[in-house]
Amino acid sequence: MVLLCASLGGYAQDIKGRVVEQENGKKVGLPGANVYWAGTTDGVVTDAEGHFKIKWNKSGRLVASFIGYRTDTLTVKRTDKQVEIELVAGEVLDEVKVVTRGNTTIMSTRGPLIEQVITGEELCKAACCNLGESFTTNASVDVAYADAVTGAKQIQLLGLTGKYVQMMTENIPNYRGSAAPYGLGYVPGPWMQSIQVSKGSSSVKNGYEAITGQINVEFKKPQLPEADWFSANLFASSTNRYEANADATVKLSKRWSTSLLAHYENETKAHDSNDDGFADIPRVEQYNLWNRWAYMGDRYVFQAGIKVLTEDRNSGQVSHGKTSLADPYKISIGTDRYEAFTKNAYIFNKEKNTNLALILS
Repeated sequence: MVLLCASLGGYAQDIKGRVVEQENGKKVGLPGANVYWAGTTDGVVTDAEGHFKIKWNKSGRLVASFIGYRTDTLTVKRTDKQVEIELVAGEVLDEVKVVTRGNTTIMSTRGPLIEQVITGEELCKAACCNLGESFTTNASVDVAYADAVTGAKQIQLLGLTGKYVQMMTENIPNYRGSAAPYGLGYVPGPWMQSIQVSKGSSSVKNGYEAITGQINVEFKKPQLPEADWFSANLFASSTNRYEANADATVKLSKRWSTSLLAHYENETKAHDSNDDGFADIPRVEQYNLWNRWAYMGDRYVFQAGIKVLTEDRNSGQVSHGKTSLADPYKISIGTDRYEAFTKNAYIFNKEKNTNLALILS
């Protein structure tokens, strides 16, 4: 009799039950549900039919949970031998956003050649005013004055001068010939979206000039979803240099978009730090305006734009004009530059997800 009572008491310590859900008006067992006593780590998992067996706990509150279902709690007495917990589907978790700050300069290995990508965030660090001054925080590219009197600059990659570096804007060779000495000053910093720098023999398809590498500049594009509808940038320095930049983007329709970029700079003072009578930095006044258009179709992509630039560059003796006979040396360079471009791409075999396209630039 004592042994029989002991066995009955041990049997009474186990609570059996089933976790179910409603499916087409019928109760169906929910396999893999978690069943545990509230406030403890004692728990079990339901079997393929939703059944479970758990030892009694003085907590008395039995919890059942499953992903995608609302958690339910049931009060169980010690004398209960069979319990049923019904879970309701439709539990929606709160949205979780994971935010991290990426590097401002990254190495892109998507292609056969390793490219260093300088993002817009990196350009903001240097308070850069044009392409020539955007590499001040980057050790990969050296920018040196080819002629301090006129302010001409040149790029150096792998120790060689700029004529061995292919300069490109949106994968189109640019700033060649007579525009090469001052081309770095024709690209305002706030206009740029990113810069890709490739060292070594970059790519023969882009021209023989890429002996030491190439630099490609990507501008702000009106068709991108993240394009700002308006932004402005003002710059002033203690050396009497002033700049103003502004750009605006308008989405005309689902496929048509346009943007207008404007730039003005003025180096109002001639500087002579070594008191030799000659200007160390030329006085430059520049107006730069660019209008872009983009059409993004299913099989046809069209981009076009027109750019107008006018610049006056003056240097030489600081006191020129006061006593012209004593100070006859002066340099004055006037530049009027007009550019127009168009890009067309026809995409074939779109249904087969191929990358075959005909591009005309």
